[in-house]
Amino acid sequence: RLLSDIESNDEIEMSIDNEKFDVFKYAKQIKNETLLLYKITDFVLNDLIGKKAKSQIIEKNKLYKFLLILASEYNSNTFPEMNPYHNLYHAAEVTQNLYTYLKKTKKSIPILFSDTYIKEKEELEFNSNINYIDLDIFSLIIAAICHDFRHTGRDNNFYLTYKDKVPFAKILKNYDYKLELYHFAEAQKLIEEIDLLELLNKYQKERFYKIMKIAIYGTDNSLNKKHAEDLVKYKDIIIADSIKASKEIISNNMKIHVNSIQKENNTNQVLDEIKMIVFECFLHGADISGSTKNTEYFITWSKKVLIEFCGQSKEVHQLDKTKEINCVGNDDEKFRNEEFGFFEYVVNIFFTPFCDVFKDLNYLCIQHEKNIQFLNNTEKILGD
Repeated sequence: RLLSDIESNDEIEMSIDNEKFDVFKYAKQIKNETLLLYKITDFVLNDLIGKKAKSQIIEKNKLYKFLLILASEYNSNTFPEMNPYHNLYHAAEVTQNLYTYLKKTKKSIPILFSDTYIKEKEELEFNSNINYIDLDIFSLIIAAICHDFRHTGRDNNFYLTYKDKVPFAKILKNYDYKLELYHFAEAQKLIEEIDLLELLNKYQKERFYKIMKIAIYGTDNSLNKKHAEDLVKYKDIIIADSIKASKEIISNNMKIHVNSIQKENNTNQVLDEIKMIVFECFLHGADISGSTKNTEYFITWSKKVLIEFCGQSKEVHQLDKTKEINCVGNDDEKFRNEEFGFFEYVVNIFFTPFCDVFKDLNYLCIQHEKNIQFLNNTEKILGD
């Protein structure tokens, strides 16, 4: 055993709706990793919005085709081999995390499951039976599955620093050296190539892309502080016990700012934009909480992150010999230092207010605390 506090591996199959879901076990059980994204996404959509509503938003064959292409091309743009971390397993993991968050908060956060669509009714196309609440949830789930599409295994700072030496940086220049913008653009391109949204009208497509873009852009870790500040700022509105109560809070404070734009006499617009902030924070939380299942899972994902970072460090050294190669390998102390850095940068800034607002998700912060205690343990972590 590595440590006595590592939780045992149950042989029982973990269902997708379990917060302790193990994506690696599940992938082995289905025996075909290209089906991983489809099986998880289809289950999640069926459970959250229902088969009938799903069929009004998207054709099953189109969803199947889209997710199979997504799985096969998740890392195909620059590095044909699968990245240790930013790959289809991570995409599946984040989607399942997001799903459990939505399930747990369904009764406590009305803003997430209410229709805040604000366009005039006459703008809607005839004969559309699509519910905008269902469309919002659908859009957020698709954003989760696409959020790292064609990730290169390198970070934004790498491309910005070596923009004149790395060929892919020429492509990323069009996206302000932001991989998040690139992931959205590549996913949108694929969506339009296969006409994934053929059942949606013009305004529904606009809504879909608005949510997808906001959510994917929100996975940028540089936004940790902004996410935290937004959650604290709009906490009372987010956790109000009804949409009516949320609107009353907004009406009583017409100086509320959303995205630096003052909204006057339009509580629906403010409510809708705060809903987008919550969607953004939910996907960001799902993206960085892969280690919150148990301690063993924490080790698994942490090692994958560090292996990927090692690859970037080696490439940096090739570009600039003055830069040392920083690879953890089996160095227990380096592993602890890198992970403590993660907790300082992400958890302390973002997860504390996240759990304060979304109290149904406190298990995330409880497990992060266990992970910190685990890192403080002096026993060996990595092994041979």
